[in-house]
Amino acid sequence: MNRSRLFLINPSRKHIEGQCWEVAPFRALASLFSWVLLSVCSVVPVHAAKQPTAPAFTAEGTISTAFYTLPGTPAVYMSECRVFISSSNGWWQIEGVFKQPDTMAGTTENCRRLPDGVRCFFLWPKLSGDAPNTKAVTPSATAYAISFPPPERTELFVTWLALCPNAELPTTGKGTIRRLLTAELLNHPNNEGQYAIHYLEPDDVFVSELVITNNGIDFGINQTLITNRPPFHNGYTESMYQLTKTTNVNGMTFPLEATYRKFAPLRNASTSGDLFEMLVARLRIDKLTSFDSQHVSDNASPPVMVALDRRPPNLPDGITVNHMVTNDQWLAAKDPRIVELASTYRHMPKKASPHWGLVMTLVVLLTTLPVTVFVFRSKSKNI
Repeated sequence: MNRSRLFLINPSRKHIEGQCWEVAPFRALASLFSWVLLSVCSVVPVHAAKQPTAPAFTAEGTISTAFYTLPGTPAVYMSECRVFISSSNGWWQIEGVFKQPDTMAGTTENCRRLPDGVRCFFLWPKLSGDAPNTKAVTPSATAYAISFPPPERTELFVTWLALCPNAELPTTGKGTIRRLLTAELLNHPNNEGQYAIHYLEPDDVFVSELVITNNGIDFGINQTLITNRPPFHNGYTESMYQLTKTTNVNGMTFPLEATYRKFAPLRNASTSGDLFEMLVARLRIDKLTSFDSQHVSDNASPPVMVALDRRPPNLPDGITVNHMVTNDQWLAAKDPRIVELASTYRHMPKKASPHWGLVMTLVVLLTTLPVTVFVFRSKSKNI
């Protein structure tokens, strides 16, 4: 469907929000009974806070996406991607190999968990007629101080949301969350919304439903704030994830199929529920096995990459801390070498010497190379 009537989350509705137990303070009593009662109650939060664990596993499937700009019109972008996810003891890696659109066919996108963030990279298939020196270009990988794939990378993000055990979502308080827009906007002070979440019973390991509303504010070019007009001035349902099919493996329930939707307001709307589906992503898992270390090894990163590191805090807008990474072994963001390098980038003068200009030119070329290749391939296919 392209038209829906959805309604804002009712904050009074009971739902799971990472609730914690609260024990009321007790007056000091002399009796042994009261002491025992206090001891028993004090154990409750520890037990309630324990998270169930999932066995290590590898899953494969297909995700298809469609993006619409107007209701009732053909999709302006459609993709089909073969996805692979491996998870073990809080670590995960997700890889997507695009089949569609044609300009992306054969492109690989890979994202994995780091101790203090995630890193993502693209690998582009060799183009026919490439110049011989193209092979010498060192691939780049971007690191983010987040716990999931960038939300704008729908194929990998939805796979993570469906199959990452005990998914770490960017909640900001009871019932509030960072809206899942882009990695750049995650920490924007105006990027916040309400959310409702449910987990797959009885294990409560995987997310079964997640609904997020915005706060009546959207973002334009260069993060310009846009206040929504009535009836959307108090916000609207912005995204909805729903698990639709499951299976049982060794006594634990696993996701098999899920749908992720993002909504936009209809023109001439009369209520905040007058929305249309702007993005629809459907995930289907067709293979689920124990952890496959061989598959993880076969899909390893390039031996050397240029790291475009966004993990250090308080970096100027558009600045990354750039360094080399070998065999996908990343230093922690708090490592003294990264801290010192980040300090240098923070204090770089805006007006620098010709040598600095040369360095920045090389960095820009490395950063924008994947986009340049994509545009080149798109144009060459249309000739």
